[in-house]
Amino acid sequence: MNTWYEKLKHARVNSGLSQQAVSDKLGVTRSCYAHYEQGVRELPLNLIKPLCEMLDISADYLFGLTDIY
Repeated sequence: MNTWYEKLKHARVNSGLSQQAVSDKLGVTRSCYAHYEQGVRELPLNLIKPLCEMLDISADYLFGLTDIY
């Protein structure tokens, strides 16, 4: 698991949240969020903090600056 989007999906699954639940909380469509997890779309800066808080991960972990979850 090397990419930010693989880590994003892993964190979501470990949190027990569906893509729909996360997308609803972020205010984006499920397909838009799915594209983040697939690496098709870049994650907008304004969604990084709420997403990391929701999934209880650090942005440093998500973007490969640390291995600490």
